[in-house]
Amino acid sequence: MTVRAGMLLGIDGGGSSTKWALFSADGAVLRQGRLPAMTGHLFGPDDEAALRSQLAELADMLESRPGAVVAGISGLQEHAEPIFRAALADTFGLPERMIHVVDDLQLAYAAHFAPGDGVMVYAGTGSVASFYTQGGKVLRAGGHGFLLGDEGGAFWQGRQALRAVLHAQDGGCPQPETLARELSPLIGGLDWPQVRAWVYGGGRGVVATLAPAVNRAALAGDAVAQTVMRQAGQALADLALTLQKRMASEHQLVSEYQPSSLPVVLCGGAANDLVRAAFVAALPGVVQVAPCAPVLGAVRLSPLRRSSSFPEGVPR
Repeated sequence: MTVRAGMLLGIDGGGSSTKWALFSADGAVLRQGRLPAMTGHLFGPDDEAALRSQLAELADMLESRPGAVVAGISGLQEHAEPIFRAALADTFGLPERMIHVVDDLQLAYAAHFAPGDGVMVYAGTGSVASFYTQGGKVLRAGGHGFLLGDEGGAFWQGRQALRAVLHAQDGGCPQPETLARELSPLIGGLDWPQVRAWVYGGGRGVVATLAPAVNRAALAGDAVAQTVMRQAGQALADLALTLQKRMASEHQLVSEYQPSSLPVVLCGGAANDLVRAAFVAALPGVVQVAPCAPVLGAVRLSPLRRSSSFPEGVPR
């Protein structure tokens, strides 16, 4: 494989799939593609072997070896960071100084803002708001997981919809017709024994897969689904407001910023158009930035341009 010193490989490793892009020296996308999910939950030799096999598959797709790699990994644990870095260095024959491994939220933030330039609200399976200061500090609101929070994310959307359907069943009332029609084939039926087996057998991930169906029902006019979408957007806007309040109180970290005047981006797979409309309506006067693919953040974080003031590795 030919080595191209100026080329950069960006990897956005998510819980549902992994997106990658190969960039030229001037930051233009040369090639891109997808792989299966890649997460930072590495707990033993088998997990590391699976990671290396997946990276080898990616390397085989590339006609040229990059000069540097930036990987943003969902759920990246502190102990997993050096494992990822070593595996990437070995796979692509690069020194570890040319490998930069961060969590997926930092990659997404870098795709939209330089440090200190804006607030990011991310709605994936869960939800979190993030701000990176020019001094390398990270402030967050939310991101507490599905048991304690994650309001507005895909799991929350799916759970709220199922609750509404089950509540109608329990009360002997008609189910939300369009919503029920969208959910039923995904679950295999809406009788409680079937729902119970599907939810508690599949867990958080399967409930999150219902979010697109809830959105389809909302677009088709289902009032319950529309309420779920509206409440999701409002909850995500609350995250932005909560983070702004925290930023205002952290004078020693963000004294150079006016939190309420910073632009905001809502991104992530659960941020559909209906959710976004409710989010924008809940934040009147706030400048909204159009979302883009998180993998584009690799250019700003590249070891080939060490001007980045983002923190290294996993936020502590």
